[in-house]
Amino acid sequence: MPGMNAGIKINNTINDALDDEYLGSSAISKYILDYLSELGVKSFLVEENYIDKDYLIDFSKFYSRSFGDCKKFTKRIHFFSENFERQEIANALENENSEANTRIEESYLGFAVVRPIKDRLGNNIIGRTLLKPYNEFVDGSEGTKRILLTDQYAVNIFGKQLELETLPFQTQDQAVGACATTACWIAQCALTNIFGIEKISPIEITEISVAFPALSRNIPSDGLTYPQIKAFFNTVGLDTEFIDPNVIRSKPYYRNTGSDIVADIAKGYLTDLKIPIIVGLRIVDENNNVVAMHAAVISGYRHKNGVVERLYVHDDQIGPYSRVFPVRDFLSWDNTWSKKPGIKELTVNRLIVPLYPKIRHSFANIYAIFLQHYKPRLEAIRASPGFDSGVRFELFITEVKRYKQFIRKHSIKDKIAILSKPYPRFLWIIRLQSPTKIYADFVFDATSVFTTEPFDHIRYTT
Repeated sequence: MPGMNAGIKINNTINDALDDEYLGSSAISKYILDYLSELGVKSFLVEENYIDKDYLIDFSKFYSRSFGDCKKFTKRIHFFSENFERQEIANALENENSEANTRIEESYLGFAVVRPIKDRLGNNIIGRTLLKPYNEFVDGSEGTKRILLTDQYAVNIFGKQLELETLPFQTQDQAVGACATTACWIAQCALTNIFGIEKISPIEITEISVAFPALSRNIPSDGLTYPQIKAFFNTVGLDTEFIDPNVIRSKPYYRNTGSDIVADIAKGYLTDLKIPIIVGLRIVDENNNVVAMHAAVISGYRHKNGVVERLYVHDDQIGPYSRVFPVRDFLSWDNTWSKKPGIKELTVNRLIVPLYPKIRHSFANIYAIFLQHYKPRLEAIRASPGFDSGVRFELFITEVKRYKQFIRKHSIKDKIAILSKPYPRFLWIIRLQSPTKIYADFVFDATSVFTTEPFDHIRYTT
């Protein structure tokens, strides 16, 4: 098929992806290529004149009404961990039984959409991007594991269907929405399957959010305020929990517990139900002045036997799954931002958790119970016979169907009675476990306004 072969652009020189006709050479584009290099990227395929839904909506609402010659088609670049020739790709598209099909499926690393517009520095704007995440288990480090926000996405390349499990990313396009808009867009991608909300484009998020007025232009957007972020999630049918970590750190029950509030919130919402957390950050200069506010999405964490070593963040100014290390604890971040000239530190101001309205038992309340009534018991438990070294309590939220599926796979005392017992839809779990064993779950009703006692106590028998 000569015609099809001629239309396929496959490049086995991966650094060519930074050419201006592809990703471009912005810091974000370089991050994407560095990220892919860790996954073993070797080649890329270019899909010209790609219609991207999010950009098409932004185009129709904003760019199509501009005087400049703005195009409505984007360019989509697909990445692979193997080298391919054009004829191999053509054969795979033409013949489903071609040997190249398996290689394409197994080596696929994802794609990045390049919008046909530039930012204020003349860089290509990276649109909707889906890249394969890091592996769950860390090579060469026993007991170290990554918990990452992902969902299943279908990708169609010239009619060939591929699957990718990841969390979408894109950079900010300040004409239609700044960092907080992008953070809301990323968060809604993770929330769609959890809570059944509709996915909408960045400019639609901005339009909804600015219904709550602020003293800045609606479009072009200077960014969203906290009330505007709340207004967006309220409009799509969700509630939001705004957590000020410094308020919790000031509580008497928090002191001398050795806890890290930001890490504990990440574990609480990401471990099981995989609810994204929008983080509001202060950027502080060398004179201790807050020079800017920034928003990003905590999209995962890495822990060793329960101790969080790093966070992963979808940051529209850095890239997907970017690493964040603690400065003492995760209230202050060590990442790309903190290394910029003139920046002294990056500190967490607020953590914003979009929630289904029936989740009424707040993190602040359950965390107080966790720190006051469970964590202090650890010393006595560790001194008792029958417990492995490294035994600890963990706190996380889950949904009843997920929890009962988990129960079915484990040896539990009175399993049938527990499985047949009515439970509320959402549950807070305080789990006693070691690196190799689960001992007990204390189950709290997350749909209640406030409760201090678990309504069930699950004992694991092996």
